[in-house]
Amino acid sequence: MEKNLETLESHHELLKKPENCGRQIIEGEAGYGKSTLTLQLAYDWCQRVPKSPLSKYTDTYLPAAKTTERGEVNIPSNTAFILPRDSDLSEDIVESIIKNCSGALVILDGFDEYPDKDDQETDISLILRREMLQEIDVILTTRPFYLPKEFAPHTDRIRLTGFNEDIRDQYIRKAVVQGDEQAAREIILKLQRNPLLGDLCQVPLLFVLFAHMSHKNKDLKTFKSVTSFFHNVIACFHSHLMNKTIEKVCFDLEHDELNKVAFEALSGRNQLIVWDSTSMRKRLGDDFYQQYLKTGIFFEEEVPTGDQFLYKNEVSFYHKLFCEWYAAHYIADYLSQESSTSAQQKSDVAELLHCLDPFELHYVYRFACGLNKTASGKIVNYLQDNLKHEKFAMMCMLEQDYKMKDC
Repeated sequence: MEKNLETLESHHELLKKPENCGRQIIEGEAGYGKSTLTLQLAYDWCQRVPKSPLSKYTDTYLPAAKTTERGEVNIPSNTAFILPRDSDLSEDIVESIIKNCSGALVILDGFDEYPDKDDQETDISLILRREMLQEIDVILTTRPFYLPKEFAPHTDRIRLTGFNEDIRDQYIRKAVVQGDEQAAREIILKLQRNPLLGDLCQVPLLFVLFAHMSHKNKDLKTFKSVTSFFHNVIACFHSHLMNKTIEKVCFDLEHDELNKVAFEALSGRNQLIVWDSTSMRKRLGDDFYQQYLKTGIFFEEEVPTGDQFLYKNEVSFYHKLFCEWYAAHYIADYLSQESSTSAQQKSDVAELLHCLDPFELHYVYRFACGLNKTASGKIVNYLQDNLKHEKFAMMCMLEQDYKMKDC
């Protein structure tokens, strides 16, 4: 399949080929810009950009489908997410428009995070199998390990491969230093001097964070691992709040409970990483919750309940990588404890990690190894016991090649 890959010059080329039949999958790892791309598509459509692949959708455009609190995805019930509160259009009217419209598009962003993605009877599954709303076009985004089984083999796929060197240089000059050539050269030189950063910064989200961090902090140290890099990302979120507020901000807040929340979310069957804000506030404490909300590590959103006239607040992490960071702390703390016997130790590690796929959540493993040496040894042994993960185990071992205070 690899030899059949073609390079697209722009997102404007999506859905352009007749053989696409209005059905495409956009796949990419965490931080590669899947959600950003869908937002750009929506923005271009709203601005009536002539080159936009969505310009032909003149009647109805459904930006995205959202899950309900129970993890279900229902298209008609999601109209409340799209329409303003004071809209006179009912769900029945919107559903009728969608069903009878020849120019509708559904963008299903983050399919890998849908709790009921494997349920064959949800609206999403029925749409993908063309058993519901057959005339609607679909763009679906997902991480590669969660391609829809029945949809993917018959659908064109676009793979986001990250930033190459030229694109990184362009971003630095245009969006970070805004024409300051000397400042641009300093950031680019930091990337060139550190092989780890060059690899890490292929991930657009991490590159953008690094570029802006480097520009604001000229003394930013050279990172030797993804753990040390992300530790500095977290520190920057907190220090940014410290610089812009007169309120007391504590970077060293104990986050044991947040670690547990994150681990429970990623190790559960559904990996549901959106929480009711009231419940999360009670669990973490009001002061802690407010600070993480102000730093930007938490993102709060007002969403409708089942009742069309009632709304509630839900909270999620700024990005799933942040959830993986705190889940890794839970794992590192748990595995740093000494077990009574070698057999018991292996059993404890296997029980803790068996629900965390190393290919899907590799940053969780790398972060956990970087955070604690004892935990690293146990994780590496666990990975090496499975021949499929030997190369990945080597990557995890490299996370301990530096000294950093646990945080």
